[in-house]
Amino acid sequence: VVDGFDYPVDTNTHDLTLRFGANNPEIGSGHCGDDWSNSNAVGMDKVYAVANGVVDFAGVPSPFSVGNGIGPSIAINHKLPGHSNTNDQQM
Repeated sequence: VVDGFDYPVDTNTHDLTLRFGANNPEIGSGHCGDDWSNSNAVGMDKVYAVANGVVDFAGVPSPFSVGNGIGPSIAINHKLPGHSNTNDQQM
């Protein structure tokens, strides 16, 4: 059960590159999360979740989604107090 949500990265070393709800021209709609980037990272940067959870999916969602701005993704299910769930997707 999630006991709280927090920024998954250090906001002093990472830049917010695309904000939740912003128009995403690659998919033609509002963006469903915040994208953070570390320009000082060498190679692939680690992925951190906003809270404890269970990985539901890791990979490319479908061959059709790559051309729509959705690449490799991680979907995480967070169990909330009261037994409800919410999802978080990392790309």
